[in-house]
Amino acid sequence: MLLTFSQPSLNLLKFLSNRNVSPLRRSIRKVIRSKPVIFMIVFLVIIYTILIFVDISMNQLMTEDQLNSSDNILRYIELGILIVFLVEIILNAYGTGVKVSVIHA
Repeated sequence: MLLTFSQPSLNLLKFLSNRNVSPLRRSIRKVIRSKPVIFMIVFLVIIYTILIFVDISMNQLMTEDQLNSSDNILRYIELGILIVFLVEIILNAYGTGVKVSVIHA
């Protein structure tokens, strides 16, 4: 079953999604959904994947003494990329209005 919307209902959906939203939240949503930010995230995913393969190959080819110095550099680069991912997820959640509910058991 295909769900289609007419133009008036699409306008209503846009209106409902934008009401009671702070200007800060709207601007964060606009920035996070912009093409440069999306391209940056895709680029970082590709770089992170390459770093993982470099790390795996270095573990197989290098001795223990050689690994210690290069391993620290790779860990800091990976940590920086993961922090960027975390900030992007938090800003995306705030910009789209994700609400967290706590369930008490």
